[in-house]
Amino acid sequence: MARLAKGLASTFVLATLLGCPGGPFGPTLRLHLTGHWINAEDPPTPLDGCVLHFTTSQTGESTHLGAFTGTGATCIPAPPQQLDDPPHFFYDPAPPYFVAAFENEMVWTVASGDELWLSPNAGVFVQSLATGQVSVLGTLQVSGGTGRFDGASGELDVRSASEDGLRLDFDGVVRLERRRR
Repeated sequence: MARLAKGLASTFVLATLLGCPGGPFGPTLRLHLTGHWINAEDPPTPLDGCVLHFTTSQTGESTHLGAFTGTGATCIPAPPQQLDDPPHFFYDPAPPYFVAAFENEMVWTVASGDELWLSPNAGVFVQSLATGQVSVLGTLQVSGGTGRFDGASGELDVRSASEDGLRLDFDGVVRLERRRR
C-alpha cells in the first residue's frame, strides 16, 4: 500500500511539473495538435453581410485526431482591397495583390464520429493577381465538440501550404476537460 501511495505521489508531482493542472487526475488535458487539411470549395453564394460566401469540405490528418473530415462556411465581409506591396507573410513577388479578411466556422469529424467545433475563426486571404498564387494566414478557435471533445477549448494557428491556398497547415493547443468519474 505504501508503494502505491508513493507511486501516485510521484505521478502527481511529475504531472504537475509537466503543466497538467490538478495533477494526473485534474480537470484539463492539453493536446498539442499539428496537421494539415485540404479544402474543396463550392462556388460562392450570396449571403447577407458577406461580399463573398462559400462552403467548404475538408479532409485532413493530425496528431491526436488522426484522419478527419470536415465542413465549413466562410464569409468575406468587406470588399477586397488591392495592394501594390505584399503583406509580410506573402512571398510572391508579382504585384498587384488581392487582399481580404475572412471569417469562418468549421466542424471536423474524427474516425470515432466525435466532432471538434472551430468557431469563430478569422484570417487574411491574399492572392497575386499576376500569378494567381494564394496565401492564407489565420487563427482557429476551438469552441467545443461532441464525445471526447465536449468542453474543448484552444487555438490553432493556420498557414497555407500550397500555391493555390487549398492545403492548410495548423499548429496549436487544444484543452480537453476531463470528466471525473
